[in-house]
Amino acid sequence: MSRGSIMDIAFNVIQYVSKPHFVNQVPPRDVAWVICRVPCPEGVYDRIICDVPCSGDGTLRKNPNIWAEWTPEFAMGLHSLQLRIAQRGAALLKVGGYMVYSTCSFNPIENEAVVAGAAYTRSLFSST
Repeated sequence: MSRGSIMDIAFNVIQYVSKPHFVNQVPPRDVAWVICRVPCPEGVYDRIICDVPCSGDGTLRKNPNIWAEWTPEFAMGLHSLQLRIAQRGAALLKVGGYMVYSTCSFNPIENEAVVAGAAYTRSLFSST
């Protein structure tokens, strides 16, 4: 599927479907653009899954070639994108809703630090 057709589907679903939905077939290079810029009302989803791009170090056992490509800088560089996606997911979530944040990484910078950062940011803007 081409990038243009994925973007067209994303816009059409969000604009013309009455119930909240989101297209999940977005190429990794476009994830931040779609998640952070596509207009969508906040606080409308009961459940959100954020399966974010990650360094993949959790798959080393089944994919040993990752060792040759993996660097700490690559993993650290993903943190800001992962945090933006998690923050956007939290903003779209209804009060009392559930959000799952998922990576295939063992790196705490990609996991615990992102969740803590999103929770901290959410608490700053929360009215309760």
